[in-house]
Amino acid sequence: MGSIRTILALSVVFGHAGAIVFTGGQLAVQLFYVISGYLMSLIILGKSYNTIKHFYFNRFLRLFPVYWVVALITLFVYFFCSTESSINFFNAYSELGSRSIWLFLTNIFLIGQDWIMFTGVTDGIFKFTTNFRDSEVQVWHGLLVPQAWTLGVELSFYAIAPFILKNWRYWITILIFSIILRVYLVYIGIGTKDPFTYRFFPLELALFLFGVSAHQIVKPIYAKYNILDNLKIIKFSTFFIMILVLCFHLIPIHIYIKTLILLSIFTLSLPLLASFQLQNRFDNNIGNLSYPIYICHWIVIDVLKLFFNREIFFQNLLFFFSVVSITILFAFLLEKLVNKKIDILRKHIRRQSR
Repeated sequence: MGSIRTILALSVVFGHAGAIVFTGGQLAVQLFYVISGYLMSLIILGKSYNTIKHFYFNRFLRLFPVYWVVALITLFVYFFCSTESSINFFNAYSELGSRSIWLFLTNIFLIGQDWIMFTGVTDGIFKFTTNFRDSEVQVWHGLLVPQAWTLGVELSFYAIAPFILKNWRYWITILIFSIILRVYLVYIGIGTKDPFTYRFFPLELALFLFGVSAHQIVKPIYAKYNILDNLKIIKFSTFFIMILVLCFHLIPIHIYIKTLILLSIFTLSLPLLASFQLQNRFDNNIGNLSYPIYICHWIVIDVLKLFFNREIFFQNLLFFFSVVSITILFAFLLEKLVNKKIDILRKHIRRQSR
């Protein structure tokens, strides 16, 4: 699963750089939600932590230190380098004035960044909007790490996970409600438009719970029939999903149909993908780069845009190569210099809480 997570992170990188490859950015984010649901169920039901306090502190250490490092580096670059995003960033704060306090706080605490995508300004007043780009001020431009809005969605799930995942009646009821709500919003015409397609937590909650179902329903079935002990099936499933993710954009089927197919197969395969990662140290190490890649790539793209004329084919090709190479290098440094040190503390907390 580690390599697949990194491929999904690179799908987002390519998407923000201007190319749709692999799954594309939107579906990659949604598959991350499914993975997160599986892992949270594994952690909570596996009783990795005796108290909710330890659970939340561990989640804090997983997300915030790397995010804060990237946010501070981004701010430093913005002060000394006039990039497209830096100009938009300072313009947003200038136009919002004292009303920008919410933006300032979300840049620090992450909470609410997803709701920025439902916020616009009309007649100088903040208002809920179904199109965040249709606004007097592009509020989202005030985010230091714009793609971190997904962490706001993640934090919403973390907030309720310890209270619903231990009772299957709770989470299945919520799953059904989330699916019905998505169908209804699609029916009335707004569920197929950004930001409701993949930024609205009540709809994305179903994807987290697909991951929960993979852990609490699919995994016990596989265990009963000793499928999780069959290394051939585990390897085949992992490489099959990897190929499906890599070639997804090339499959000549309607996007909605192949998305549903991939989500279904991915959910059913999650216990096998997780088993492969546990048995393969290389896969696990590659997977550790997925979060740093995801969180650092925007500033890399923003700076590199200054050095390439993307209307020239060769320079555009070199631009994509540079984006991927430098993002991976940046992610490696974040993993080695930040995450590795934080992991020591996380493991200590895990031992203390058992």
